Amino acid sequence: MSQIIYVGGNKGGVGKSMVAIALADHLRHVLNRSVFLVETDTANPDAAKCIGTELDATLAADTRTEAGWQIMLNAIEQHRDMTCVINAGARDNDAMRRFGDYLHRGAEALGMPLTIAWVINDERDSLLALRDFLETYSGRVQIVGNCFFDETARFTVYQDSKIRLTIEARGGTLLPFPILPRPLAAAIKTDRRSPATILADAPLFERIALEKWRADCAETFAPLLTEHPFATART
Repeated sequence: MSQIIYVGGNKGGVGKSMVAIALADHLRHVLNRSVFLVETDTANPDAAKCIGTELDATLAADTRTEAGWQIMLNAIEQHRDMTCVINAGARDNDAMRRFGDYLHRGAEALGMPLTIAWVINDERDSLLALRDFLETYSGRVQIVGNCFFDETARFTVYQDSKIRLTIEARGGTLLPFPILPRPLAAAIKTDRRSPATILADAPLFERIALEKWRADCAETFAPLLTEHPFATART
């Protein structure tokens, strides 16, 4: 199944790259899909460095410029039979405001469903970035709450906000992203070892913890993979 999944957040430190890595791992190793990973933070493409060699294709495209969007969209067309995961860089809102219509039109032209997954932590700043994004994008947005920052998965700041009402009115919901034990999270984020690589030689507890995390990720990602075709909105 071909699809475009945009993993955004517009704030450094919320865990976008970890979500993108987990999503790419789920698509490739659990669902056995062909995956094309696009990094828009060309200076620090964490996800590609971690899991890129296990995927079918990767690309770094600087979406702060129109030329970067040209490179990205033409590459998506070349890999239109794959699931495309876009790991958006921090402060990508301005690029989406200026050029995001290219992505919406491109998805429609290629007949590929476009899904927006917006990662938040428990801070109000991540909601301010989300509010700005919603001003430029009027379609469905799925919220991924990183439980690393809120183990209760309540995300009270989001739940008590008017933004939640907007998200739900558009058909979105809050999806909790599970916590991975810190040594395993560090192996992925800092050492840039993919989940599959870790599983290949990890001791028993680490294997069990990683497989449980994968199973929990599957529940989180399920709504992202069942979007209706052309659940897109132009700016």
